[in-house]
Order: sequence, then C-alpha cells, then structure tokens
Amino acid sequence: MTNAARLVLSDCRYALSEFSSDITGARWRVTYMANVALLRTVYYALKNRDVPRDERLQNAFRSWDAALVNTKPEPAIYWSFIVDERNLLLKEYEGSPVSPSQTHEIQFDLSTGKTKNLGLVRQAYVFSEGPFQGQEQRKLIKQAILWWEAQLSHLERASAA
Repeated sequence: MTNAARLVLSDCRYALSEFSSDITGARWRVTYMANVALLRTVYYALKNRDVPRDERLQNAFRSWDAALVNTKPEPAIYWSFIVDERNLLLKEYEGSPVSPSQTHEIQFDLSTGKTKNLGLVRQAYVFSEGPFQGQEQRKLIKQAILWWEAQLSHLERASAA
C-alpha cells in the first residue's frame, strides 16, 4: 500500500486549496513553495516509507522508478516541474520566472450602456518561460496532483497482481 505517499498527496490537495487567488508577496511565495515541496515529498514517502514495508510494492516500485528514469525528460510534469522546480526553490530559493496576471470583474449597465470595473477578482502567476510557459501555477500543481494519483494507483494495481 502507498499509505505514506497518499497522506502526503492529501496534504498536497490541502496546500493547493490554501493557494487562493487573493494572496501575494511572502504569503504567495511560502504557499507556492509548500505546494512544490509536498509534490516532491510524495516520491520520498513512497520510496522510504511505503516501499520498504511491502515486498510486492518493492518490485512494482523498482520497475516504475527505472521506467521513470529511462524516459527522462518525460513526463515533463515530473522532471521539469516536480523535480526541477523543487530543486530551484529549496536549493537556490529561486523558482521559474513567473508573471503576475490579474483579472478584473467588469459589470455592464444596460440602462446607461457603460461598463464599471468592480475591482480585482483574481491574482494568478503564469510561467513566463520554460516548458510550462503560459501556464498558471495553481493549474500546474493540480495537474501534478492528478499525475501522482495516477502513478500511485498504477503502483497499487501492479503490486496487487
């Protein structure tokens, strides 16, 4: 079973829910870093806690891990985001370049035919270069969570066979 890895993945989902569109500055940096660090921690919880406790999982993990290394740099969500972004953040305290993107809510008044800006609705950070250029951080984190869910399910099925 992948209980430790799934616990970390559950914390990933929680961390993503905390990464709301109204945060900026230090709160944004710390929340983003927590999300990325947790995504990488799924691997280490799997390798160091789950795998040693389950002989069937050991065999499935060895095959899966070797295949993952052999396909590098694919999947990009793992190598370029989960691994590389975590390394940049935690080893250099610098992430991939991002550009803030703001969305404002506009209201159209039918009686006057004029629009009114209701203010900032959403703050987002979009990768400005690299393999994920144009993608928003929260969406990429969600994609990484879904990737991990699929990987853990695959490992559980493979170890049950």
